[in-house]
Amino acid sequence: MIIVLRLIHVLAGALWFGALIFSARVLMPSAKAAGPAGAPMMAQIARRIPPLMMSAAILTIVAGVWLLMLDMRIAGWAQTGMGRTFSIGGELAILAFIFGMLVNMPAARRMG
Repeated sequence: MIIVLRLIHVLAGALWFGALIFSARVLMPSAKAAGPAGAPMMAQIARRIPPLMMSAAILTIVAGVWLLMLDMRIAGWAQTGMGRTFSIGGELAILAFIFGMLVNMPAARRMG
C-alpha cells in the first residue's frame, strides 16, 4: 500500500507542479505574444487545465496525508527532522491548493 501511495503522490505532485510551471513560464507568455490569435487556444486550455490541476492536487494531498498518517503510527516519528519536514511540506501543499481554489480557479473561469 505504501508503494502505491508513494507512486500516486509523486506522479500527481509532478503533474500538478509541472502544469503550474509550464502554464506560468511557457503557455501564458506565448499566448500573450500571439495576441488575438492566442485567444481561441487559451479558451480551450482554460477549460481543460483547471480540472486537471485540481484532480492532481487532490490526489497529491490525499495520498500525502495518508502516507503521513501511516508514518505517524511510529512512536516519536513526528518529532524527527523528517517528520517535521513532511508535515511542513504537507501544510504548504494544502495552502497552495486553497490558494489555487480561491484565486486561480476564478481567474481561469474569467479567462475562459
